[in-house]
Amino acid sequence: MLESIVVDEDRLTRIERAIVEMKTMVEQRFDQMRAEMNRRFDESDLTTNKRFDEMDAKTNKRFDEMDVKTNKRFDEMDVKTNKRFDEMDAKTSKRFDEMDLKTDRRFNETQAQLKSLIEDVRDDIRIVAEGHVALEKRVTVLENRPR
Repeated sequence: MLESIVVDEDRLTRIERAIVEMKTMVEQRFDQMRAEMNRRFDESDLTTNKRFDEMDAKTNKRFDEMDVKTNKRFDEMDVKTNKRFDEMDAKTSKRFDEMDLKTDRRFNETQAQLKSLIEDVRDDIRIVAEGHVALEKRVTVLENRPR
């Protein structure tokens, strides 16, 4: 009888150790996912900022070139110049709108992925907690069993 109690206690000790290891693994996984998401957000920020800077430089360069041409030819090409500015403004606005949409879409996708990962971790933690509760019940039954 004493042997079975020792065996049961050893088994419970192994189960408790496994639960602790699983909890540690889940915490590490969550930390890794958080670090990965932070890294991906940082990369996305850098990429977006770089693209905005490039776009800004290109737009500024194009406007500067256009100003020189416009100042030189303004008197003889007033109507054409105004038309070209309108077209350029429409194109630039369209490109910025497209870029905003793409950025918003990527952000929403990343946010959805993060939420999904968080839910997965929550489910894992819930499963571990339920297993722990079930283990506690078994231990209580074993401890209260007549010897």
